[in-house]
Amino acid sequence: FINDTATAGQFIIQAVNGHDIKHSNGDLAIRTLVDGSTSLYYDNSKKLETTSGGITATGNVIASNDLEIPNDSGKIKLGASSDLKIYHDGTYNTLAGANLLVRNAAANETLIYAVENGSAELWYDNSKKFETKNYGIQLSDYLYMDDGKEIRMGNDQDLKIYFDGTDTFFKNHSSGSTYHRARVNWQVGVNATD
Repeated sequence: FINDTATAGQFIIQAVNGHDIKHSNGDLAIRTLVDGSTSLYYDNSKKLETTSGGITATGNVIASNDLEIPNDSGKIKLGASSDLKIYHDGTYNTLAGANLLVRNAAANETLIYAVENGSAELWYDNSKKFETKNYGIQLSDYLYMDDGKEIRMGNDQDLKIYFDGTDTFFKNHSSGSTYHRARVNWQVGVNATD
């Protein structure tokens, strides 16, 4: 062993090309290169290396506290081509990627699915319920509304459709007429039952 008992100064080991610190069985523990990297090894396998841009880790990284990026320009990049980026730009918290899939903890149910230049979908219990389309939206099931809540149409919300708990209302608040039309040879029926 080396024991430096000096109360001041530095303990310096110099080499022309770098240093290797090995265990008694010959396995690498630390390797340093002049004007280059410093690497840490576990069981003779490199796990951490310093680079000109920061550090490179091989294997899992386990933090016992927060992972902090203390600026508004740093990003967490994931994927072989950095396809997914997670960052905060000072105003917005952003997940950026071509397609976004949000799944449950077991990864066997879809919650949200969004496609670049395409649709955005909302799912319930792994069943798609809502989807945006180039012409608007599409529902895969019923539209439920509480009593007294209105469907409003028109720039000035002139047409209102709602159920107040007892009666059903079609209200036209414009100065125009209200029409119920059918195609040729079709019929329009108004019944008191389902």
